[in-house]
Amino acid sequence: GIYDPHLAQVSAHTVVRMVQLMSGLEKQDPDYDLKMGICLLILPDSIQFIKITTRRVAATNTIAPDSIAI
Repeated sequence: GIYDPHLAQVSAHTVVRMVQLMSGLEKQDPDYDLKMGICLLILPDSIQFIKITTRRVAATNTIAPDSIAI
């Protein structure tokens, strides 16, 4: 099938950026809990979206052996 993986790519970049932000947070930062909480709230949804999207791509982008002419 034809599928545009753009949204999955955006979500993947979001996850990478959030992990970078989380690993760069200093516990001495007065907003540490707020910033970490926001990342931990959003991160699972982005990861789940990537899982669902990539499974859909894998399921719809298969080629039936009888459709290949050699």
